[in-house]
Amino acid sequence: MAIKSILSFLGSVNINEEIRLWHESGKQAALVDCRTPAEYASGHIDGSVNIPLDHIEQAEKQLPDKHAPILIYCQAAPRAEQAAFRLKRMNYTDVKAIGGINGYHGKCVR
Repeated sequence: MAIKSILSFLGSVNINEEIRLWHESGKQAALVDCRTPAEYASGHIDGSVNIPLDHIEQAEKQLPDKHAPILIYCQAAPRAEQAAFRLKRMNYTDVKAIGGINGYHGKCVR
């Protein structure tokens, strides 16, 4: 986990490429923004659902299928890594932290 977090922080995961692939897949994965509700309201990626890191243990309400793919982003990447780690501990099987919205070059919605 620590090495993956460091690599993600250093930019080995490209949120722009991940979102492009997500669009090409027909948005087959759940896109989760794990920032606070206020951060989410200030601008988020269209199609994402807000599940703040401090409420990630309640994800089953919005993400009932533990085998469905989930992509998680936050502001800069560390919270997304933490959220992905916690979801995996909750037996979600296909979870990927894709970085932070501060590196996203696409359009955000409010």
